[in-house]
Amino acid sequence: MKPKYLILFSLCLANITAKAQMDTLLAHNLGDAAPKLRVTAWVKGSQTDTFQKSKVHVVEFWATWCGPCITNMPHLSALALQYKDGVTFSAIDVYESRLASPKTPAQLKAFVDKMGNKMNFNVALEDTNTVHDWLDAYHRNMIPAAFVIDGKGRVAWVGHPMGLDTILPKVLDKSWDIEKEISIRNREEYVRNLDTSIISKARPFEIKSINLGNLGLPDSILNIVDKMVNEEPELRYMPMIVRYTFSALLKTNVQKACEFGQNAITFARYKESVRRSIIDDIRDDMRKFTTPKEVYLLGAKCFQENINEYKHVSNDYLADKYHEMAEWYRRGGDKSKAIASEEKAIEFWKKDLASDESKIDGSQLASVVKN
Repeated sequence: MKPKYLILFSLCLANITAKAQMDTLLAHNLGDAAPKLRVTAWVKGSQTDTFQKSKVHVVEFWATWCGPCITNMPHLSALALQYKDGVTFSAIDVYESRLASPKTPAQLKAFVDKMGNKMNFNVALEDTNTVHDWLDAYHRNMIPAAFVIDGKGRVAWVGHPMGLDTILPKVLDKSWDIEKEISIRNREEYVRNLDTSIISKARPFEIKSINLGNLGLPDSILNIVDKMVNEEPELRYMPMIVRYTFSALLKTNVQKACEFGQNAITFARYKESVRRSIIDDIRDDMRKFTTPKEVYLLGAKCFQENINEYKHVSNDYLADKYHEMAEWYRRGGDKSKAIASEEKAIEFWKKDLASDESKIDGSQLASVVKN
């Protein structure tokens, strides 16, 4: 399994600080007063460092280098428009200081301006306190991450921005139960921590990605998985367990791999992450041996189900997904679906091209008017 595939799950994994590795559970901080929002500069809109009572706020943390963050921006803009009278939306660019050439406020403003109405909310650049005050304090090591602050100034919810569609109506009508959420999250965090522990346990038996002829010790990995699932049955279809199980089964029993994969995408709680795990395993293993047709068809199904759940993503992004899905249908022997998928890719590429040309025409017109 390639190490880089452990990085992305529709979200970006940032470097984990020592403080963020503490055993205290995320849910212990729900209900607390929101931290001050300390930033270097606001490059679009504005927001004070404290939160206005009686109004709900959403604060999202993202980065310019984070693909899933950028993909999610139109969704956040749509929510900002939908709830413009009752919710203030702000997006804080973080982790830029960890790059070789960190973005300045001017560079971030140029980036945001280029995004146009895809980022129709307040935008700011982090300062040295932002990550510590928010992401580290709430033990969030992944972006994008959204925080909902209720009308009492409390942190009511923390999670992936796609969850905002469900959470915001409940926070606004005051039916959101923070204490119940704390109990649920304690349990979820416990299971998630167990899920990620498979990484260190399986590492000695993994493939060395530089040696494509070395398939590792998949039977040993399956033994580890079986032991973990026997001790905690809820792990069966968790994302990392699925990733290691499916990858190991691909090398030992393709039929069982397909059966397990189908069950995983049917019964998993985190379905999108599980489907991405299966897609990444197929991408990785197709470099090492001839992948059977039924595996490609399973992967294509994962692509289609993820596409069905996408909201407000770019035409170019959808085109790329349909294009790759078409290739997998072709390799799986389903030429009719391959053609249909490629036609969808072309359709979205044409929409993307038309959008780009419209922007160019608008820019030229503005230039003429100005001159």
